[in-house]
Amino acid sequence: MAQQCKVIGVHANFAPVLDINNNPRNPVIGTRSFGEDKTTVIRYGLAYSEGLEHGGVLSVAKHFPGHGNTSVDSHHALPTIIGKKKDLEELELAPFTSYFNRGFGGVMVGHLNVPSMDKSGTPASMSKKITTTLLQEKMGFKGLIFTDGMQMKGMQQKGMHPISVRAFLAGNDFLLGPINAATTHKELLQAVQTGVIDKKEVENRCRKILLYKWYLMGGSLKPLDVPTWTQEEFYTQLNTPEARTLANELWWQSIKIVRGENVLLPLSRKSKRSYGVVDIYASAQAPKEFGKTLRKIGVPITKQLQLSAKATLPDQNKNLDELAKCDVVFVNCFVGKGSPHSAFIAQIAERTQVVFTLFTSPYALSHWQSTLSQIQGVACAYEANEEAQRAVVGRYFNIDPNDVEIVQTPPKEVRKGATTSPVSQGDSRVVSTTEISTRNFASLERIVQQSIRERVFPGCQIVVLHKGKSVYNNAFGTTEGTLSSTSVGKNTIYDVASITKA
Repeated sequence: MAQQCKVIGVHANFAPVLDINNNPRNPVIGTRSFGEDKTTVIRYGLAYSEGLEHGGVLSVAKHFPGHGNTSVDSHHALPTIIGKKKDLEELELAPFTSYFNRGFGGVMVGHLNVPSMDKSGTPASMSKKITTTLLQEKMGFKGLIFTDGMQMKGMQQKGMHPISVRAFLAGNDFLLGPINAATTHKELLQAVQTGVIDKKEVENRCRKILLYKWYLMGGSLKPLDVPTWTQEEFYTQLNTPEARTLANELWWQSIKIVRGENVLLPLSRKSKRSYGVVDIYASAQAPKEFGKTLRKIGVPITKQLQLSAKATLPDQNKNLDELAKCDVVFVNCFVGKGSPHSAFIAQIAERTQVVFTLFTSPYALSHWQSTLSQIQGVACAYEANEEAQRAVVGRYFNIDPNDVEIVQTPPKEVRKGATTSPVSQGDSRVVSTTEISTRNFASLERIVQQSIRERVFPGCQIVVLHKGKSVYNNAFGTTEGTLSSTSVGKNTIYDVASITKA
């Protein structure tokens, strides 16, 4: 991701989301969060940040001090985060504490009312108690501080000064996305001229920003030498074989099997089972990629039925009889709430095996509870796009993600026949050769990650040599297997016992 950010000229990525989604009714965080418990959020949030910053892109953790426990969207109103200060410190603040302790560079402050931290009702983004006293002085954060978008309704709160001035006084370095940049500039300039804002403080923050710019631009503030690429060359740089291999693997791994793994799933293409497909959708156009991918991998569809969530089902008994003759019926749900077809799906499940896939937020599963009780296979895909549909097929039939081609190659790149791109300077992970590509190591990486999850070992480094050259060099996990322990790097020193343990 860092490499792709740099290709398109991005030096700061407003990620990761370090909010713990501990309120299932949250309308804005949801699956943007890494999970519902702090351990998961910390683990993946730190890994995401490390990848960005190791690649020369600033990470920006958000939304401080935690946007998870609310049912209000700060784009439309000011959410209130309820809880005792001690409880918030142990839960909501924990991912940010871990992030700061690792020395990462950026944080975004949310438009959140947190009474236990500031009783005045001032949004965190304009609260000096939260943005300066808590964030900088107590938690010791020294990096760049961004407000959340200033056009959001959660920030539109009346006060003695304009919101731009109050956000600066609170301790923010960047005022993100003002409604009118010229007006904001005038407000800040007037505040300096009238002594509301100390000019020296403006200079200090400018120096701080310039220092980060200097660092992110490779130790120079000179204009970057931007290459002139044709569209085909740009696609080649952005969509490298390594990037596609990783994207395929991430899509494949993202499919969560809730029920039926190692019982009904995975399925086999070699079996003589007959398959049916039912798509329940709310969009103007019915989804096509799931059925198309089944056919592509050689799985015939005996019966396919596409149902609009808003329409009634004609010939219900006839369709039910035809689907019941199938050995397995895939029910693909692309709607976020319950459907009038849930009773029909339950009838199918009474007569044959059903695999139900939810192609939207996993929290929508609660609308299907009575129906799902009879269903043998249940999975969440989180997204409704074509990549998710292809990934589900690959996961259900246990097909290598690269063979399914979850992420499609851009057509112009296909016509040009571009299959490799230069490896960025300093990257020792893969040296592209005509004989070996990153896809050869996808299965190896899966085994390593699974072993770390199962605590077979806390971390490791794998180096592969081919014809005297390093074609693969990557590090995984940590030295001790805990969140606080040091990540294994390519320069980690091992004793002889560790090297020969395998």
